[in-house]
Amino acid sequence: MKRLDDIHLIVFEKLQKQFSLNPVTLKHPLPERSLRALGLVKIDGKVLSSDKFLRVLILKVAVAFFREVRTIFLGPKTELDLPVFSSETILMGKNRMIFLDVQRRGGYGHHDDTELYDRLVAIKEKYPELLAQPMKMGREIDKTFSRASCYVKISRDQDEQALNLFHEYLDVYLALVQQTRPLTGDVLEQAHRDYEAYTNTVIDHDPAAKIYRMLFGKKGGVERVKELFFAS
Repeated sequence: MKRLDDIHLIVFEKLQKQFSLNPVTLKHPLPERSLRALGLVKIDGKVLSSDKFLRVLILKVAVAFFREVRTIFLGPKTELDLPVFSSETILMGKNRMIFLDVQRRGGYGHHDDTELYDRLVAIKEKYPELLAQPMKMGREIDKTFSRASCYVKISRDQDEQALNLFHEYLDVYLALVQQTRPLTGDVLEQAHRDYEAYTNTVIDHDPAAKIYRMLFGKKGGVERVKELFFAS
């Protein structure tokens, strides 16, 4: 039976088949431990880029021996003006929490993403048992979520269903990335503004960004979030 514990390996192998991935040199190299947390929190993973992606982030945050957070973040280059693929899997013994979304940078008002989100919602609706225990984040960060977002609590015996949902979302998303051509002119300038607005919202309100500030202080935490997720 497939396990969510293997989600990083599964995703990395799928991405390698479609894109030429290049390691990114970081100011704060991985693995890294937080001195503020007495070394009990370890951050490790892969930070990559490609001709399509500004960031391919495959990250594991381990808290002592009882909790792991597995992040997958695919941030396309700004000139492609594509949504980001964002996923977090929190493993705590037999319990899991999963977050999965394809998020439009800069909001959902001035892009015609109807077909994309209709497809994702149709996939989501195939898994009612998996989505039976929905969860909430903060009000501000919720504004970045699409109508196809999933944030739920599940049990270990639902791992395979969760991976199937993940694969279906990822396949739709990667097909979109492969088909998209770069922007030019005024629409490119708007895409840069959207990217900056999305980055600021995540830094200010995302729970993961708040954890980085707790682990490394305000300056160090913001530096790491910008570098890991946004190549800035």
